Amino acid sequence: KGFVDLYYENSEAPMPIYFSDPVRSGNEYSFVWDQSYDLQGDLIYYSIAVARDVNFNNIVFSKEDMLETSYKVNLDLDPDTYFFRVLLKDEHGNEQLSLERYHDPNSEDVYYGQLSFEVE
Repeated sequence: KGFVDLYYENSEAPMPIYFSDPVRSGNEYSFVWDQSYDLQGDLIYYSIAVARDVNFNNIVFSKEDMLETSYKVNLDLDPDTYFFRVLLKDEHGNEQLSLERYHDPNSEDVYYGQLSFEVE
């Protein structure tokens, strides 16, 4: 594919966003992210997930297809490192990752579209 083809293909997906570290108050976690835009004006849905592992095989919480750009949830999390992500999808199923990335300090691997947070 040429550059122009890739441009048009990528312009179908929602624009990528940034999100903030979760804010904790007791067992309540507040997640906030930027609003995305779609060049075609499509409706954008946000899905959030929190997992015990960087590959999101052990998900402890998820909420899909939200229109809001924030979510509060009560989670009883054991002390550990957790990973979270916000995925974007327009009404036609075109998906986009956020601009965040997690650098694994042990392997130097980079995981796009997610961050980590500590529960002490």
